[in-house]
Amino acid sequence: MKIDPIDLNIIREVENGCRIFLDLIEKRLNLSQEEIKLRLQKLESERLIQAYKVIILIPPFLGGEWSLGSCLAIATQSEGAINQIIEKLPFVTEVSQNSALPDGIGPNLGILFYTKDFPTNVQFLKELKELDYCEIYNLSEYSFPIPTPLSTKEIEFLRILFNHPIATIEEWSEMIKQDSLWIKEKLGRLVASPANESAVIQVLPELDWRVCENYCHVHFIVEKGTEPNWAKLSDFQPVLSSRPFRERFGQLETDLWGFDQLNARIKILKQSNVVLKGIVLAETHRVINHWVTKLLE
Repeated sequence: MKIDPIDLNIIREVENGCRIFLDLIEKRLNLSQEEIKLRLQKLESERLIQAYKVIILIPPFLGGEWSLGSCLAIATQSEGAINQIIEKLPFVTEVSQNSALPDGIGPNLGILFYTKDFPTNVQFLKELKELDYCEIYNLSEYSFPIPTPLSTKEIEFLRILFNHPIATIEEWSEMIKQDSLWIKEKLGRLVASPANESAVIQVLPELDWRVCENYCHVHFIVEKGTEPNWAKLSDFQPVLSSRPFRERFGQLETDLWGFDQLNARIKILKQSNVVLKGIVLAETHRVINHWVTKLLE
């Protein structure tokens, strides 16, 4: 399928958890809800958006001290590595798979996970034979003295959301036997969005960028020390710039619309004396939530 920049903006809003908050997308993008719905229906029917899944935001839900970890890795057999990581780490939330050219330069696998014991998880990932190489980052730390208090009815509603993440307010109301005002209040309090920082769950999309014919998200892998002047390169953004991958590669991310734009971006980098070593193309983004069921029992 083909998409346009409006479609991409909607996808980014959905990635921020706004699929069930179309009014927020409407305000943020200045689009009508009818147009948003039509575009989402196309993205979903064409299978760029594969599904929606609910994850629990572990720190506020369980309380305590937590870290959000990220693993960027090179894996020849990525599925085997993913299976091992999901089996060992209890709260993996997202898995991204990419295509790297040439092999072994940039990461073709990304993992997000919550953990109470970041050093032990780092050791496990470093020793995992299915990973040819990996780097682990502590993205955020959280401290919640107590778990978020939830009533029995709210837990029941979370179970319903887990199984029906993009139903309508009327459908949710019928399932839990509560009126629409109750549903709206619980959505506003419990579900993550850019307007809600006290949430305990998030609705995320699974994406397959390979079905898109005219767009790709790219990370250019560049030699450390040759990064450009960012003020002059507004089309690029640094990725984890404070820590070069493999201690010698920076990553510059950008959106590309067609082969001509790829050539134009490469030309800009060369003119800026950037040493280009490879590229990483986004392929799939999966949401891992098999562990949620046990927490909602």
